[in-house]
Amino acid sequence: PWCGNFRHPQPELALQISNKKQYQAEVRKWRIALKKVGNLSGFNLIKDIN
Repeated sequence: PWCGNFRHPQPELALQISNKKQYQAEVRKWRIALKKVGNLSGFNLIKDIN
């Protein structure tokens, strides 16, 4: 939406931003999964990565 028809001056930066959003979505999924399992050490490990 915000970058729909807008040609980004730095395509690499736009790519990094979308990759980061994708990464954050993956981390969120893992956090939810680990919470369900109750794997606190894994949860803390993921927190350390951020």
